[in-house]
This record gives sequence, structure tokens and C-alpha cells, in this order.
Amino acid sequence: MISQVQTYQPEQTPRRAEFAAWVIAILIGGTWLWVGRAYATGLTTFLGWALFAILLFSALAISLGNWVGRSTMLILAPDYVSFRNGLRNVMLHWDEINELEVHPARWEAKRVDVWGENAHFSFYTHGKVRYNGEVRDNTGFAAGNEILQEIIKSAKMTLKNETNKVYYYARE
Repeated sequence: MISQVQTYQPEQTPRRAEFAAWVIAILIGGTWLWVGRAYATGLTTFLGWALFAILLFSALAISLGNWVGRSTMLILAPDYVSFRNGLRNVMLHWDEINELEVHPARWEAKRVDVWGENAHFSFYTHGKVRYNGEVRDNTGFAAGNEILQEIIKSAKMTLKNETNKVYYYARE
């Protein structure tokens, strides 16, 4: 059982992709404004603005994802678990957790779904992003496996079923 409050944050991913997406969107938008006004006609104008809109939406989505990742916090306390990420704020007392599922995920990680009566949250254990056999980045919670084991123990859950590397835990 947990004796004191423990706070965890996931690995922070580099913001290279976010920066690149914004630069490309701004370059395409600026180029289209400069070149498109002089040379574009109906269909090409539409396609240029559609491309710019898609790139702008992509940059916004990447920025939102990075903001959510940097805002994410998982708290284990003696009588509850709390998950916050800027968009979602869930607190479950240990006796409110009904079910827990562990699924295989990308990058050698696991996705953990914690289900209560009226709320749920998900988190990823530690994973390694590899490119050509080389570790390029880390993802998920570095202490994810320990967090998972602590939730199982504190919520008094037992393994009920295993199917295709998916583990189902529930209360007695």
C-alpha cells in the first residue's frame, strides 16, 4: 500500500515535429498568399487553401497533443489515484476501481485502462521509439509498470482473464 502521495509525469517528447509543422504551414500559407494571388485560378486557389488548411489543422493538433502531454499528471495517494491532463480530471478512490485492462501498445509499451463506476482513464507504460534499431525517443510513464502494479495492489484486483496478450483485472 502507498504510504505517501507520489506524483508521476510521462516522458516529454521533443517538440521538433510541432516546430516543423508550424514552419511548413506558415511557409505554404505565405507562399500561397504571395504566388497564389497573381497566378492562381479557381481550382488551384481552392487546392492551395485546402492544403494550407490541412497543414494548419495538423500543426494545431500536434500542439494540442504536446500541451496535453506536458499537462499530464498521475497521482497515487494512500486512498485514491488521480489522473489529470488538461482535458480530463479523474479521481478514483481505490474501492471505486472496478476493472483494469492492460493492452499491448506501440514502442514496447502497454496501454493501461482503469475503469471506475462513473469515470475512467488510460495511460501508457514506458516505451522506446526506435528507428533503424536505435532508440530515438522515450514515451509513456518511465515508472509505468510500477504504477500499474501499485494500482492492482491498492485496488485489490486479481487477474480474471488473459486473451491475446490483453490482461483483464477485476475486484474479487
